[in-house]
Amino acid sequence: MTVLIEKHMSLEINKKSQQPIYFQVIEHFKEKIASGAWEPGFRLPPEDIFAQELGISRGTLRKAIKLLVEEQILETVHGKGTFVKKVDLETQFLTEIFDTAEKLNWFGVNLAVKVIEQKIVHCSDEKLAETLKIELGSKIIFSRKTYAREKEILAVQDTYVPIERVAALKNVNKMQGGELYLSTHKVAFEIPPQEIKDLFSSEGEQRFVCDFFTVMDERKIPVEYKRSWFKQRAFGNTFL
Repeated sequence: MTVLIEKHMSLEINKKSQQPIYFQVIEHFKEKIASGAWEPGFRLPPEDIFAQELGISRGTLRKAIKLLVEEQILETVHGKGTFVKKVDLETQFLTEIFDTAEKLNWFGVNLAVKVIEQKIVHCSDEKLAETLKIELGSKIIFSRKTYAREKEILAVQDTYVPIERVAALKNVNKMQGGELYLSTHKVAFEIPPQEIKDLFSSEGEQRFVCDFFTVMDERKIPVEYKRSWFKQRAFGNTFL
């Protein structure tokens, strides 16, 4: 297979970042795969050539490749080289990012969590693009979950992650409670979109409690944005 230099593009290392270089390399590789620049079956160049092209050491490159092989994103075939595996992004990335919701007990109430939609889309919402600090048309991972008690939906949560920041989000999640974990909250009463009202079986102009939650990395760049709508229902002194 012919190696095409333009498929790799030079890697800009941010030496001021708290992320180690090998982690930046991993993020770079995942961006290439997610964007389609590196398709399944694409063969990486020989290590010495590739490391020189990227401007990193062979040791750093080997560590990044090793971790991506362990994540089953790349595969190394003895005597042939390292290749991009066929990756189901909607399963692989979404499972890693969003599986913690199943363990949540919102407000002390045990809720059944169900993923009703998850996909990779192009951002077409100007406000969302502004919130995530991305260009319109950028690829994002979208997930919608419902939270129910005794089959009654009490909350709906939409989650958005810029696809090029998946690796950064995973790093932030590992550092929760540490200096890299930054977030902002905003709570308001709003009329939800029709598709959300349909899930709640709500009619008319009923307002719902809406929570806006943004997670940022150490550079204060958004890596995840969540919008959650809550149905007003009393549990003791708490209203959902």
